[in-house]
Amino acid sequence: GRAVVVDAGPEPAAVDGCLRRLGIREVPLFVVSHYHADHVGGVAGVFNGRRVAAVLTPSRHEPEGGRDLVEAAAGSGRARLLTASVGWAYRVGAAELVVLGPPYPLRGTRSDPNNNSLVLRVTVAGVRILLPGDAESEEQRALLDRLSPDALRAEVLKVAHHGSAYQDPAFFEAVRPAVALVPVGTGNTYGHPHPALLVRLARDG
Repeated sequence: GRAVVVDAGPEPAAVDGCLRRLGIREVPLFVVSHYHADHVGGVAGVFNGRRVAAVLTPSRHEPEGGRDLVEAAAGSGRARLLTASVGWAYRVGAAELVVLGPPYPLRGTRSDPNNNSLVLRVTVAGVRILLPGDAESEEQRALLDRLSPDALRAEVLKVAHHGSAYQDPAFFEAVRPAVALVPVGTGNTYGHPHPALLVRLARDG
């Protein structure tokens, strides 16, 4: 009946329905990777009928509309607001979370909100899962430059930024996932996931 939830998607009803189907009544930690609407627009659905103990947020608070939405939900739900920094660790049940990035504030990139996404490594029963938010090639390169090669290794990769074209090939080489998941809207107008990315993932097995 408990789960850590990372991001909320764009619609409250969708995430609420997902958590109801899973029987989740309590959220000890809700993680916001960044404040774009497609990641926080559904935040009210996470709180609907559930106790949310704490909300972990990135240090860069933009766009402001997304931040305001999260802070309002946390305030009405009496959840603690926490700001993450690299090395922040959390454990609940069989899950252990560690914040890997961003290693430093990135500015002047193609999309600063995306490139300051929280990057988490989650270990559940010995299986490592990498959750890089919408990190694009700039933040991926910063992670490669600052972390040891083993820090990014994971059996499961949630592919960054819905499988966009803005990926650093060396990032995939460092992670070497056995399974890659691309969360993406069907028929979206952004061209996600990029066909070349899918070809690369398939080529790498």
